Amino acid sequence: MVDDVLNLSGFDGDYKTRGEDITAGKVTMPLAIAMRLLSRAERHWLWSTLGSRCTDRDTIASVIALLEDCGAIAECRREATQLVEGGWQELSPVLPDSQAKLMLRAFSWFVLERHY
Repeated sequence: MVDDVLNLSGFDGDYKTRGEDITAGKVTMPLAIAMRLLSRAERHWLWSTLGSRCTDRDTIASVIALLEDCGAIAECRREATQLVEGGWQELSPVLPDSQAKLMLRAFSWFVLERHY
C-alpha cells in the first residue's frame, strides 16, 4: 500500500516515474479505494484511463489529482498505519526487548514515513 502511494506521490529528483502504475494499468489500493469514493462518471473515466495504459503526463497527473481529491491516497496512508501499528501492538508483547526488536520497530516506522 505504501509503495502504491509512493508511486503516485513521485520520488524526489525522479518525477519521470511518477504514476508508472497508472501507465502499466495496475489496479492498486488507491485506485480500489477511489472506486468506492468516486461518482459513477468519475469511476468510468478512471477505469477507462487505466485500461488505456495512458502515457500522457497531463492525463496521469489528472488521475493522481483525482485520487488525491477524493481522499483515496490519504485513506491508504491511514490504513497502512493502522495495519502496521495494529500488528506491532500484537507482536511487541511476545518479543523480548532486544536490539532486533528495536530495529524491527524502527523499520516499521521507516516503511510508513518514507517520502522519496
